[in-house]
Amino acid sequence: MLKSYPAIFHKEDDGSFWVEFPEFHGGTQGDSLEESMKNAEEMLESILALYIDEGKELPIPTDINTLTVENGFVSMILADPTLKLSLIHISEPTRPY
Repeated sequence: MLKSYPAIFHKEDDGSFWVEFPEFHGGTQGDSLEESMKNAEEMLESILALYIDEGKELPIPTDINTLTVENGFVSMILADPTLKLSLIHISEPTRPY
């Protein structure tokens, strides 16, 4: 199940980026653009998997055309939360009966 959400990439003076997802009130970062893109995808997969696992309704993605950033860019991030869901269920401890 592929989902995409907009991410705002803010460029720092040292060339690193911090990334925010407006729908999830959180973000990630990376020392390079490549690392920040990878971290953004991993974060989105994890948060979507958590929403699905907890039965929460996924937020409607913000229209990318309404987002702006002064020093950086906005991009859609595509993620497959089912990859993380299988890990969540595999790693859950078994309960003794």
